[in-house]
Amino acid sequence: MTLSPTDGPRPPARAALGRLSLERMREAGRVIDPVFLATPQIPAETLSAQLGLVLTIKVETLNPVRSFKGRGGSYYRHRRHEHVSVAVCASAGNFGQAMAWGARRFGRRCIVYAAVNANPRKLARMRELGAEVRLHGADFDAAKAEARRFAATSGFPFVEDGDAVVADDDVSRTRPAAETVLPMKAPSRRTSRLP
Repeated sequence: MTLSPTDGPRPPARAALGRLSLERMREAGRVIDPVFLATPQIPAETLSAQLGLVLTIKVETLNPVRSFKGRGGSYYRHRRHEHVSVAVCASAGNFGQAMAWGARRFGRRCIVYAAVNANPRKLARMRELGAEVRLHGADFDAAKAEARRFAATSGFPFVEDGDAVVADDDVSRTRPAAETVLPMKAPSRRTSRLP
């Protein structure tokens, strides 16, 4: 099957204009902890040729959180550090680490809810970064529901996972062209099954 940039459903126009803006990208490039910036970018030549476009892959595992989510944690805390002393989130690992990193940088607290069967190494790393980790429920959805409940009753903000931060640093090092930036996650060993 041959793919082209026009194949598949198109997202609503609002999604393209929602949270991603040049102003926020420029701000993020200035305020995100430098340890998360200037990550390597590698041309994906074979895939680019197959897709008929230029595709660049960013290596986002060369930072203390080992994930692009560190950018989001750092950016969130920059934007909210004066107003939010405690942030609450739910995570199976990387997002909780990112939020803990950002909280520690600004001397704030981070409460992370995780499932009782979450990866013990990820839980340990969240704690090392300063998060208060609370285990609840048999799966991520149960932990997230409890985190939301706790945030609502305590008055602390619940921070949703899933918002990647694209910094101007990322875009300025790529070829100028009409581009779409898509954060991608490699499948975890627990969920990926090869035939």
